[in-house]
Amino acid sequence: MLNAADPSPQETADSSVKPGFADASAGKSVGRYRSLVSQMGSALSEIKGSLSIQFYYGLGMAVQKGTPFLILPVLLYFYGDHTYASYVLFYTTVQIFGVLCSLAIPSSTVAFWYRRNDKRQFLVTYFLLLSGALLAAGSLCVIPLYYIYKSSLKSSQPVEMVLFGLAFVGLYNFNQYFVSLYRAMYSSKQFFIAQIIGAIVLLGVAIPLHPSAPLSRLILAFLSSLLIQDLYLLYGVIPLLKHGSWHDFDLTLASSVLQFSLPLIIYNCITLLLYWVDKYMVDLYFDPASFSKFVVTFQFAFAQAMISQLFALYNFPRICQLVAEGNYSTLRTVIRTYNLLMLVLGIAYSAAILIAHAYFHIFHISIAGFITLSLAFLLSNLSTTYLNVLYAHARTPRIVLMQAVACGFMLIVLTVGCLSHHIALCYASHVFAGACVLFLFANSVKRISGTTLTPSLLVAEAVGASPGIE
Repeated sequence: MLNAADPSPQETADSSVKPGFADASAGKSVGRYRSLVSQMGSALSEIKGSLSIQFYYGLGMAVQKGTPFLILPVLLYFYGDHTYASYVLFYTTVQIFGVLCSLAIPSSTVAFWYRRNDKRQFLVTYFLLLSGALLAAGSLCVIPLYYIYKSSLKSSQPVEMVLFGLAFVGLYNFNQYFVSLYRAMYSSKQFFIAQIIGAIVLLGVAIPLHPSAPLSRLILAFLSSLLIQDLYLLYGVIPLLKHGSWHDFDLTLASSVLQFSLPLIIYNCITLLLYWVDKYMVDLYFDPASFSKFVVTFQFAFAQAMISQLFALYNFPRICQLVAEGNYSTLRTVIRTYNLLMLVLGIAYSAAILIAHAYFHIFHISIAGFITLSLAFLLSNLSTTYLNVLYAHARTPRIVLMQAVACGFMLIVLTVGCLSHHIALCYASHVFAGACVLFLFANSVKRISGTTLTPSLLVAEAVGASPGIE
């Protein structure tokens, strides 16, 4: 007779197996813990290694992007919501035509700087190539600029706006070129000083003595800031141009630059279109008060984008190096580290604005619209690291195609919102665009590199050290 207290054969078997399962589970837990510690150590090392360079870039970006943001309440007081909204529309239009006129040449500066030993030849070639592009393409943009400003900025003289626009295009593109040069040379201190000088000029010119200042003064203030920055940055590279002449122009280099840059014209135009067409259509389909609130809300949410812009100053060359080496293990760490930083900082920024608005009511924003746009720019920020990987692989045609798909989704939602007179859909259109580019860029990186770099797995790896990734 069997003792009821005795284990059955099945129970005996279970008892012998359970310790094995416990050991395996404990082993996995220890492995996950060690993996997480290792990943945290790699992330900290990555941040520490770039800290000295990022410090001055951070200060410079804070001044460059933060000054217009911090004085936004002052500008709204002196110029009014509608005048400031008109300036934003003017500026976004200038950016679109600036990309067309520059042929996206400044975008290739960092990549080609390390490929050429003769820096004087490099500088002369770029200067002549960019100047020729601005003169040739700028003359073709006069008529389109005239009709756009005539239809959108009804309270201003279109001829005056065209002249301002062309001047802005030239100064803006040379500023982008000079900044790229200093990025390539890791001269972050000079970048910071240039931003300080530009901010001082901006504050001195933009703030008038009395309210109701005209739009032209606000445009002139930003133009003056760009001009001073360009002159300072140009002065810094003059030693490299010593004894340079037009004979240093390298046709082979110019041809290579154009092959790299021309596909980026379409990409940059699509990107800028995403940030211009919404304001243009809201201006056409909604009343001035709704248009002003939409633009001001957009500007406060768009400030989050400077987080990814700051990190890209350093991590883009870093990503290019890792891709060239085929070091995808470290590449995962870089992407994971910067995406986690952008996630935390983006949420913190949005929360800070909402809290300040709740207690002080100093921002003329839509709460629901700001939350929606904050989500959109968070998704967009996360996609930039994958975009840089695609740049490093020179997949510009694929980038253009994916950006066009995202733009198509946004235009559909935006059009429905305008025609149905639901401005909430106009805000939400950017979420569709941001989610689309994040999904497409991340999956394209996975296919190109043959490495699992999708957002979901990177988040899991960062938070819980998911097994099977390493």
